[in-house]
Amino acid sequence: MRRNHSLGMPPLRAGLLTIVLLAAVAYFGFTKAIPFRHHYEIQAVVTSSNLLKPNSPVRIAGVNVGKVVK
Repeated sequence: MRRNHSLGMPPLRAGLLTIVLLAAVAYFGFTKAIPFRHHYEIQAVVTSSNLLKPNSPVRIAGVNVGKVVK
């Protein structure tokens, strides 16, 4: 019996599309960069820097948003 493959997408194309989508999700899931947005730097002057050290995490509402540079 012969099957009609005219409906839908060929299996090879569906597999390649799935691999590309999974790679994109994995890339954006493991990188902290937001695509198509510029990165920015904020400078702050504090009165007491007792607990600030380079590479210390910077948190806003408990979410890591960056690190102390110097």
